[in-house]
Amino acid sequence: MYHGIASSDVTLDALLRLALDAAFDAVIIHKPDGTLLYWNEVAARDAGFPTTDVVPVPPWGFSPSPHAVRKKRLEEIERVGFSRFLSSTVEYDGSKHVIEVSARWFTTDQGPVIISIARDVTEQTDAEAALREMALHDSLTGLANRNMLEERMKMAVASAERHGDILGLMFIDLDDFKPVNDSFGHDVGDSVLCALARRLEAGIRAEDTVARVGGDEFVIVLPRLMRPEDLTVAAQKVLSMIREPIDVEGEIINVDATIGHALFDNGHDDSHGLMIRADLAMYQGRRAGIHINGAETIR
Repeated sequence: MYHGIASSDVTLDALLRLALDAAFDAVIIHKPDGTLLYWNEVAARDAGFPTTDVVPVPPWGFSPSPHAVRKKRLEEIERVGFSRFLSSTVEYDGSKHVIEVSARWFTTDQGPVIISIARDVTEQTDAEAALREMALHDSLTGLANRNMLEERMKMAVASAERHGDILGLMFIDLDDFKPVNDSFGHDVGDSVLCALARRLEAGIRAEDTVARVGGDEFVIVLPRLMRPEDLTVAAQKVLSMIREPIDVEGEIINVDATIGHALFDNGHDDSHGLMIRADLAMYQGRRAGIHINGAETIR
């Protein structure tokens, strides 16, 4: 929209309005009680109203944030004079956006006003979320990777140390998985790994974590078990799930595994030691021909 200003009308106020309407960010000025004093063309467009037919709204009224949240923001702005926050908004067309708002309190002759500058950061936050997803999840299966596993392990160990929770860990290694890739191809092998990942995710509790830590190696963290023997029961269930035939485009693939498991020994263990003991139990079980093998408690 082009705005013409006659030379006789070129005032500072007119130029400021032109500058605000030319801005890429939304600019909103309102009183603390929500009385709308001004918003520029970007704000009007984002709200879905033409600039000639703008309706007053309460502070950040298009945000679905609860009233208590908006009230707290206003109190912070009044107390410290400034606030910056992210707000999820629903625009007139129903699309959801993430808005970064910088709001500042000003005292004028007509009373206090709040000037807010709002910027749509949806693409930026989506990109950051995608990067976080990549950093914490295995690219093939979507399971937790080593980074997320380490975070979950630290949380589980801290809870076990603080509350005396029973914490268990399983280290799973698929038996002779290389022939699957050699006989059927890596695409089929990848499909098998993804199918196993979905089974493991479906077979655990919401508080458990399944991670892929190698080509055919998985780890399951089981915090807050009811009884120590529940870890062995869970390992037997996992082995049964792995052994169920997998149909990949008409090819029936059978997979087996060796599972080593260990219980966290409060006062003698840490997350690294727990992982080593479960891994060692898996290798000992494989050498002995035992598919499920538990590590002894450290004393």
